[in-house]
Amino acid sequence: MRVLYIVNGFPSPENSNHGIFNFRAVKGTSEYVCPTIVKLRYWKPGRKIKSTYEYNGFVVTSFCVFNFPTNIKLIKALLLLISLWVAKMKLKKEVDNCDLIHSVGIDLASVIAASLSEKYEKKHIAQCIGTDLTFNLPLIEKYPWVRKWSKFTNMVLCNSSYLQKEVRNKYVDIQTAVAYRGANLTVFNSECSISSQSNKLTFLYLGGFADRSSTSYGRDFKGGVTLLKAWRDAIKLNSLRDGVLLLSGPESNTEFVNSLLDDYDIINSVTTIGPVLPDKVPELMRRADVIIIPSHSEGLPNVGVEALASHNVVIGSSVGGIPEVIIDGNNGFLFRAGDYKQLCFQIEKTLNLNDKELLDKKNLSRRRAEQFFDSKNYASSLVKLYNEITT
Repeated sequence: MRVLYIVNGFPSPENSNHGIFNFRAVKGTSEYVCPTIVKLRYWKPGRKIKSTYEYNGFVVTSFCVFNFPTNIKLIKALLLLISLWVAKMKLKKEVDNCDLIHSVGIDLASVIAASLSEKYEKKHIAQCIGTDLTFNLPLIEKYPWVRKWSKFTNMVLCNSSYLQKEVRNKYVDIQTAVAYRGANLTVFNSECSISSQSNKLTFLYLGGFADRSSTSYGRDFKGGVTLLKAWRDAIKLNSLRDGVLLLSGPESNTEFVNSLLDDYDIINSVTTIGPVLPDKVPELMRRADVIIIPSHSEGLPNVGVEALASHNVVIGSSVGGIPEVIIDGNNGFLFRAGDYKQLCFQIEKTLNLNDKELLDKKNLSRRRAEQFFDSKNYASSLVKLYNEITT
């Protein structure tokens, strides 16, 4: 079977982090199908509409779409309409040489893929990852050339059961399925032990503080600001153990973060690491006892799945697919998104676990990863869905 992947991100020699999960999916399915990869990027003066490059044995076609930095929805939608017209001409060869189109992100990628599906009568599976459904698509969906994407989509593949429910609520007639990306249980693995000294636990936050100005949450979109407020209150409490907090992710070592640490008087119990390359994440998780995911919105957090595989206790907000990772009170604790007082309570509860309770929860995390989130099952799940759609 020949599959055309249309994605918003894919690694390149210059940036090996961008779209790393798309690369892993393509690499896994390439054992069963013949992949063609089209990576979408925004056009700018001097950039070719279409070009190719190689990455780890894959030939990637880079195709430019038109965009303009504006909040005016009509302008964005009209530029997308132009992009659809250009794509039908420029990507004809790639579409002709495929049996199925798999787009990742039901926003730009899936709208373009659905347009190609309509034009060239190809089957199309669209993958929903989270922010695409909740933030990106609603900005432009009222326009007919965008809205009809669902008509030319044979199935929506969802990264979590939560997303499947949301898609079904919004598109009642569309076929859906769930496939967890999972984690590499060999790479993300560690001895089940208490990583730090017996009187101290290491907490790790990987979400960063990037400014998501397109949402109402700004730099707290991943919950980092909420976490620092909770940490400020938690370290004042008389707990069984002390805690150390490691901050990582985009813009986690900026003046903005440093000023918060200073204002909250927590600089002595927090270490800022900054952005971390994907191949360094397993090592970082082995240093930790507890992973915190305080996001305001999530489809299914990859960091949560990797935390389970790494024998970590997980504290997370009860939004999106996070409750599919955390069984409250079992392998971790849940709290209301944005509620720093409740997050403080859950941090304190974790600090007061005795050694046996802590190790039991760590083992339960690993067990859940082995049962539901083994990445080696992901590629075969995708191929099974491909066969269902094309036969």
